[in-house]
Amino acid sequence: MDERSPRIAALKQPAQHHQALPFTAVDLQDGLWAPRQTVVRSRTVPFLYAQYEKNGLFEALDVMSSPGRYSAHHLYFSESSATVR
Repeated sequence: MDERSPRIAALKQPAQHHQALPFTAVDLQDGLWAPRQTVVRSRTVPFLYAQYEKNGLFEALDVMSSPGRYSAHHLYFSESSATVR
C-alpha cells in the first residue's frame, strides 16, 4: 500500500460544508491584523469618506441624481488605491 493512499483517499471525500460567520462575530486580537483593522477603522475610513464626499462620489452613485452631472469615469477602487477620473 502506498503511503500517500490515506491522503489521496481524503482528497476524494466530498468537501465539508462550512457555515458563513457574520463579520460582527469576528474579533481580531493578533499582532498583525488587529492593529491594521484599528488603523483602517480610525483613520482610513474617515479619510476616504471625507474624500468621497468632497469629490462628489456619493452623489455620482445616486441613481436619482440628475443625469450627466458626473462622468462615467468618476470611479474609485480604494482597496488597491487605484483611482480613475
